[in-house]
Amino acid sequence: MSEQQESAPVLKKVVAKVMAFLKLDDSGRVDKFFDKQIKMFRDKIKAVEQNMSSAKTQFALITDKHADALEDAEEALEEAYLAIKPDEISSNDAIKAFSDIYWNNIKSKEDDITALKETMKAKQEAYDEELKNRQEKIAKYEARIAKISELV
Repeated sequence: MSEQQESAPVLKKVVAKVMAFLKLDDSGRVDKFFDKQIKMFRDKIKAVEQNMSSAKTQFALITDKHADALEDAEEALEEAYLAIKPDEISSNDAIKAFSDIYWNNIKSKEDDITALKETMKAKQEAYDEELKNRQEKIAKYEARIAKISELV
């Protein structure tokens, strides 16, 4: 047997090992594919987490603005209860005429408070739903990573 014939099986083994190391064989390509999929899902998880963080910050800003607006509306209601000028109630007819104006003003301020509370409730529900959706998305990605990791 020639030297060349003897080294052929060794060469094939070396080539196979190099191809496997470089992931050029079929199993290497499959491993590489799954590695890339896992990386993709981890990147998606990071993006969702960053979006959640940003949404949390924005929601905190909205909540602060809303709290200020609600405080102002409650102060306006208090002022509406005190908004009586003596010349506006100088006679029975003036009292009767002013009464409608007075209570309409108070109702308007109460309606403002109710609207602010309803708006904030809707924003809270929307934020909670979006947070839930994002957490579900992360869980889905993590489940996929776990399943792929079992296969590799």
